[in-house]
Amino acid sequence: YSVDECFLDLAETATPKEYGLRMKEHVGRWTGIPISVGIAPTKALAKVANRIAKKYPSQTGGCYVMDTEEKRVKALRWLSVEDVWGIGRRNAVKLQAAGVFKAVDFAEMSESWVRRNMTVTGINLQRELNGIRCIEFVEEEKSKSFSVTRTFEKEYGTWDEIKERVVTFTAMAAAKIRKQQSLCSRIQVFLQTNYFKDTEEALSRSVEVRLPFSTSSTLEIVDFVVSGLKKIYEKDLHYKRAGVTLYNFTDEKHHQPALFPEMNANPRHKGLMNAIDAINHFSSSGGIRLASQDARMFKMHQEHLSGRYTTDIRDILQVRGE
Repeated sequence: YSVDECFLDLAETATPKEYGLRMKEHVGRWTGIPISVGIAPTKALAKVANRIAKKYPSQTGGCYVMDTEEKRVKALRWLSVEDVWGIGRRNAVKLQAAGVFKAVDFAEMSESWVRRNMTVTGINLQRELNGIRCIEFVEEEKSKSFSVTRTFEKEYGTWDEIKERVVTFTAMAAAKIRKQQSLCSRIQVFLQTNYFKDTEEALSRSVEVRLPFSTSSTLEIVDFVVSGLKKIYEKDLHYKRAGVTLYNFTDEKHHQPALFPEMNANPRHKGLMNAIDAINHFSSSGGIRLASQDARMFKMHQEHLSGRYTTDIRDILQVRGE
């Protein structure tokens, strides 16, 4: 829910303690960043458990599971009310003025006082501390379109140069829709010349391509994009900007295929795309790409870029002694 914290629903996990310890070990080994894990029936109690795991790493191993009523009460008696997640400084002053100094005191207060002084947000927090789940997980809303557009580092005029860049943009957009488990059925492609060039007419052209079936396969989407690009490309012009937009999505899980196989996406592409995405996720050098893609996803002016002295053997400083 923030830059350095997140909530996970472990309701289906049979061994939450082992899961938390394994997660802590993986993050530490892969990133070198120490983390603490708190597991409890509600979000507010999970924050309390996390504080305990962080405060007492030698006793908890960095992971604390609040799975009994005894642990819940003991933790709330230990925690100061101003340290309760969501209380805030102003509410802490109100509570202390009312004689509430520990989290357990707040959890046992009358709901009428909490509602009157802390509104329904305070009521939800109080119920969470009492083990009643009120702050639910909110699913991230899926995007309705994905666009990848770039201004080129120089003007391109040949078909191969333009196609290479547009195919690269398409592959990036296709990976995005697969990440949110969507399928697209419409594509828009555009080309644009240099508007600031006096020697050539300013021109912007676009085309919409309607797919005969919904798909998330890079191979299939690229074919449709290239067919649309051919309709707007003019060989006598020099282009400075291009882009691809994928839209009209359907959920992959609820997609209704057509009756005839030739009217559907190639089913063999799904496994292939999943394998490519998995490999590219852990690759810092581009991973697997189409032959028609550019070797670099982004082309930028980097003539004055500083050397990578600690990460690239070719940029290590050399000192000569005489």
